[in-house]
Amino acid sequence: MDKRRAGTLTSEEYQDLLRLTDVAEAIQARRLQDLVELSRLRGISLSALMEELELSR
Repeated sequence: MDKRRAGTLTSEEYQDLLRLTDVAEAIQARRLQDLVELSRLRGISLSALMEELELSR
């Protein structure tokens, strides 16, 4: 993170950062899809499910 803030990432490091960011975003999107599906199966709102599971937004 220090190199990113300082603007000293190499091109290869920057490409790795972009790739890892894409992976992290895909994981988060899938997690949200799964939470929505679980809330639907339980017949409760997503907010209620997240509260029940003690998940923050």
